[in-house]
Amino acid sequence: MPNDSTAQGCSQLSRLSQKDRSFLNENFPRFGTAWADGLAGLDRGFVIEAAPKWRSIRLQLTHRSPAAVRYTLEIRRKGGGMTTRGPELPNGAELRPSELRRVNEILQREGELWLIEPLNGDVCIRDLSAGLGGLTGEFGVETRLLGRRAVLYIRLDEIGPELLCVWLDLDGGALEGVAWIDVPSAEEGRWLRREDVEFIDAAMREHGDFGVYGNVQDGLRSLATHMELRIREDERAYHLNATPRDGHGHFLDFPVFKGTGEIGACAAGHIELMPDDETPDGTLGS
Repeated sequence: MPNDSTAQGCSQLSRLSQKDRSFLNENFPRFGTAWADGLAGLDRGFVIEAAPKWRSIRLQLTHRSPAAVRYTLEIRRKGGGMTTRGPELPNGAELRPSELRRVNEILQREGELWLIEPLNGDVCIRDLSAGLGGLTGEFGVETRLLGRRAVLYIRLDEIGPELLCVWLDLDGGALEGVAWIDVPSAEEGRWLRREDVEFIDAAMREHGDFGVYGNVQDGLRSLATHMELRIREDERAYHLNATPRDGHGHFLDFPVFKGTGEIGACAAGHIELMPDDETPDGTLGS
């Protein structure tokens, strides 16, 4: 298993017969829509080692990021039931006090971490002025030294995917990457790098006057501070959705186009609080 770099190479699926592959691809969707892409979906996020046995098929998965988290799936041939073992962290030493101090220095220099969380696209800003504590919050963390890369494994057992993984180049003094890791691969979620934040912020300040619909010319940080902010990203644009934190008031939805920084058509409206004794369609509840 890799212990000093991103998991490389092709998945080892040659031991699976076509019948086995068809069985797995037909069986996986019964565990939910996240499994609908079958083996191809797993292969996008993990290097797969397959071990077909008489009663079951075992798949050993190693995440393709430098975090190299492992899972083991056991799929029973009779009935298609599946058991999952993991996440298991790669072999490697935990960070020593001197290396943890280096991690804190790097995080403090970064200043803050903008995260677009999986599933719903909520923007979460972590204040890194306190270093590692600002990143982990109330959650537990485990560490590994993989080559000269420090990897932090933050356990998110109560919300979202199981692990938030962060890796840093100790020699270069740089935050390198972030990934949410789950099996199957966590849905879209990403680290919004400083240059992305600055690009969106500059675009809003220049093009963010929507006339009677309001404006966002105070910039991205102000919007994230005062509103619930969600960001989706595709090849052409960042799509921002801002709603009132208390569920009542003005909302905005607009794209910021990559490359040009121009802002497309803005959808705006007003959200009204729903009385406790009414159902979502406005009728009185029982």
